[in-house]
Amino acid sequence: MNIQLKKALKSDWDFILELRNSDYQYFYEQNEPIPKDRHYEYMEKHSNDSNFHHWIISMDDDDVGYVRILDEDVGIMVKKELQGKGIASKVLAILENEAKNLGIKKLVALVHPKNVGSEKIFQNNNFKLKMYLYEKTLD
Repeated sequence: MNIQLKKALKSDWDFILELRNSDYQYFYEQNEPIPKDRHYEYMEKHSNDSNFHHWIISMDDDDVGYVRILDEDVGIMVKKELQGKGIASKVLAILENEAKNLGIKKLVALVHPKNVGSEKIFQNNNFKLKMYLYEKTLD
């Protein structure tokens, strides 16, 4: 299994949207499929942010996922049919080196409470649970 990261380009945004909309139930803010125009707005906004870094995950020359760092927050998405095969763990090891090269001193992962798979990935890669986040939206 040859895993590599390649810089995400605008031509990858549709692929990233597909990934976002296939597993959104575990995202912090997104609770339904996101329309293309909103996704493109998000990508455009963050593309000019010096604290936003993102890559397409390639395995044996096929695009299989997406990883990004926004500020210190890590987000990883892997195609559903390839989840549970160790790809995200291999990506984290590569990502840590990329982060160091970018001068990033710490990585943080916001994990949905029901996303047991992601929780295991980060625990198995020496991320430590620091706090629970409780939130209430006021109308």
